[in-house]
Amino acid sequence: MAITGVVGGGLTNASTFFNSFIPEVWTEGIRYYFQKNLILAGLSTDWSDQVSNSGDTIHMPRINEQSADSKSVHTAISWSTNATDESKDDLVVDKHHYAGMLIEDVARVQASDDLMAKYTQELGYALAKKIEVTVEAGFETYADNSIELAASSTGIMAKADLGTMIKTLAQNDIDYLDGNTYLVLSPTTYAGLFSSDDFVRADAIGDSNMSSFSRITGFCGKIGGLPVFLSNVVGTASAATYGYLFHKSFNNIAFSVQPRVQNDYDIDYLGTKVVTDAVWGWMGKDENTASSRRCWKILDAS
Repeated sequence: MAITGVVGGGLTNASTFFNSFIPEVWTEGIRYYFQKNLILAGLSTDWSDQVSNSGDTIHMPRINEQSADSKSVHTAISWSTNATDESKDDLVVDKHHYAGMLIEDVARVQASDDLMAKYTQELGYALAKKIEVTVEAGFETYADNSIELAASSTGIMAKADLGTMIKTLAQNDIDYLDGNTYLVLSPTTYAGLFSSDDFVRADAIGDSNMSSFSRITGFCGKIGGLPVFLSNVVGTASAATYGYLFHKSFNNIAFSVQPRVQNDYDIDYLGTKVVTDAVWGWMGKDENTASSRRCWKILDAS
């Protein structure tokens, strides 16, 4: 006996579910893999809420350092004019990147968790990689300062270099233990750490409680209390750069359009075109003046 209908429309609903493109399912998976693959962009100050409704430029005041004075009895206080002379930095949301593919049997993909994971992983990773490479190029351009490694070997970091980094941070009024200062290394420099006992002993690595960074891809632990991350995009813009030491305030990002998914059925190819895209902007906020430095390139000795 042929089945012509099902009580409650169960089979009809199931058929519609599997044969219709479901953007919510794709968006959830793509955003998961997108966020998972952000390292430099993930260690940023996110200003997305400032442009989520409208606008494409965020004006951030560059407030000058203020000083405190002593107050005398029955005398008026003196007002600083430093704040009125401040300049501003503009974070412009002017980048639009995408990743897309043609899928001939989208229904079969949606019906399989394994296939869905594969496709959403590829799209999410591709978009994240594009943004990571773009941000790394921004680091290379806007980091006004550098720290040279003491060893003459290519990209090899020694214990003395860690001391130099911590000293440099302190001289610029940066508390590297506040959880907002990071060391992101290239694969070459990170792998070189294992050649020294100073960086593989537990008592040298520092705090073993990694829970605060456990959800950030690339987190490798701490050295002397400084969070260390591994990124394979470091050195893309310049092969002479082996890492970045920076405070979160240097690294600023904003998404006016978070990764989204759109689709269109192409009758010529009998397949569904699936694309994910994001509209975003980035700005590096650094200065080459005492107490205002926020980012350093890690370079070989000159």
